[in-house]
Amino acid sequence: MTAYIELSQSLAKDACDFIMYRATQNQLGLVASRWFSSREECWGPVISEFDDIGDYLVFICWYGTEFGDKQCLEFTTRQMNLWETYFKLPCGLFVTQYDHNKNKKIPRREWQVISLYEHQDAFLGLVELYRLTGAQHYLDLAYGVADAILTYINRHHGMVPNKVIPALKRGILTTSSFSAVCGLFAEELAELYTITKENRYLEGAKKIIASWLNTPLFKKCGLFAIGYHPYLRNLPVHRHTELMKSNTNMIYAILYLYEITREATLKENIERWFSALLRFRREDGSYYGIWDTRKGKLGSQIVDKTQNFAIIDAYLDAYRILREEKFLRLAEECARFWINQKNKTTKLIPEQFKDGMPVHFGSKIDQNVDLYTCFLKLFDMTQKDVYLDNVKDGLEVLDKFYRTRSNWWHRLLDYRTGQLLADEDLPPGENPAEKNLTKYVGLPIRFFIAANKVLRGEPIYSDEITRYLIRDR
Repeated sequence: MTAYIELSQSLAKDACDFIMYRATQNQLGLVASRWFSSREECWGPVISEFDDIGDYLVFICWYGTEFGDKQCLEFTTRQMNLWETYFKLPCGLFVTQYDHNKNKKIPRREWQVISLYEHQDAFLGLVELYRLTGAQHYLDLAYGVADAILTYINRHHGMVPNKVIPALKRGILTTSSFSAVCGLFAEELAELYTITKENRYLEGAKKIIASWLNTPLFKKCGLFAIGYHPYLRNLPVHRHTELMKSNTNMIYAILYLYEITREATLKENIERWFSALLRFRREDGSYYGIWDTRKGKLGSQIVDKTQNFAIIDAYLDAYRILREEKFLRLAEECARFWINQKNKTTKLIPEQFKDGMPVHFGSKIDQNVDLYTCFLKLFDMTQKDVYLDNVKDGLEVLDKFYRTRSNWWHRLLDYRTGQLLADEDLPPGENPAEKNLTKYVGLPIRFFIAANKVLRGEPIYSDEITRYLIRDR
C-alpha cells in the first residue's frame, strides 16, 4: 500500500509542476489552457481560458494545502492576481479568453459580449478555493460572479442566457440557455448559501430549478433539454438531449437543493428523473446516453464512458442524500460493466461500445480519471476491494502510459497497446491524439490526491471539503 501512496503523491506533484512551469512560459506568466503536443513537447497556439481555473488551479491549491507545499499555494495566489488585474470587469465577471500569440490589448469595457458559459467551472473553482484556504479574497471574487449571475437569473426568470452584454444587463438575442450551465450555477449558488447563509443565493438556485422543471421536455418525459432560447422559452436549441451534463448537472443541483430544503416537490421531481433514466439502461448495467426529443425515443445505440460515469455520480449523490439502497445497487452495476471492459494487458478501458464491441480503439485520460474517481467513491461507500484494486490499476496506467518520462502528458491512447492512437484510428472529428489541453493534466490531480487520502485510510464523503472537491461537473 505504501508504494501506491507514494505513487499517487508523486503523480500529483508531477502534474502540478507541468502546469506551474511548462504551461506558464508566456509574456504574462498566465497558465495556458491550450494547446500542447505531448509528442513534440511544444505549445501552440497558446490560449488562456478563465473557466479552466476550476479544472486545474483548485487542485494545485489542494496539493498545497494537503501536503504543505507553499510553492503551490503561492502559485495559486499569483495566477488569481493575474486574472483579477488584467481580466476582471467592474460587474464582477471576467474577460474569459486571451490569445498570447496575438498579444492584443485586453478589453475591460462592459459594452462587449461576455460568455456566462465560460464562468461555470471558474465559479465553482472560486468557491472551492475559499473552502480550501479560508481566504476572504476568493469568496469576494465568488460573490462578484454570483451577483452578476443573479442579475440574469432575475431578468430571464431562471433561464440564464449564455452570452450577455454586462452594460445592458441582458442576454443577446441570438444566445441560448443551457441546462448544463444553469444546473451548475444552481448548485454553486446553493453551495454559496450554505457557506454564507445569504438568502439571495438560495432563492437564485430555486428560481433556476423551478424554471427548468417547467420546461416542455421535462413536463413531457422527465428529462432536461440541452437548451432553450431565453426569450422564446419553449424553443429548444437541439433536437436531442444527452445525459452527461445536460441532465446530470441539473439533477446534482436538485439533489443539493433538496438536501438543504427537504421540499417534497423537489423529491418528487428527483424520483421522476431517475425513473426516466431507466429508459437508457441496458441489461448489463450500462447506459445509452442520447435521447431524440422529437421522436421521443433513444437517439443512439452507443454506450459511452463519459455518459456512464456521470450516471454513477448521480446515483451516488442520490444514495448519500436519500439513503435508498437501489441507487447504490444501480451505481455498482454500471461500474461493474466498465470494470469488465478493461483490457487484460494494458488495463486501459475503451471509450464507447455498440452491440458489445468497442466503437474505436481510443482511451482518453480525462474520461479514465473520472471513472477511477467513481471507483474511489464506491470504495469509500462500500469498502469493497474490487474498487480499490481498480484505483491502483488506474494509478499504474496513468504512470505507465499517460505521463511521459520527461513529464509531458498524453491525452488519447490506443487501449490495446498504450501508445498514442494512430491518426487512421481516430474517431470522426477527433483531434490528433498528441494534441492536449492543460485541464486534462489538472483534473488527474484531483484523482491522485483523493486516491492518496483513501489509501491512507481517510474518508471521502464524510469530509465535506473532499466531497466537494471530487465532484465532476
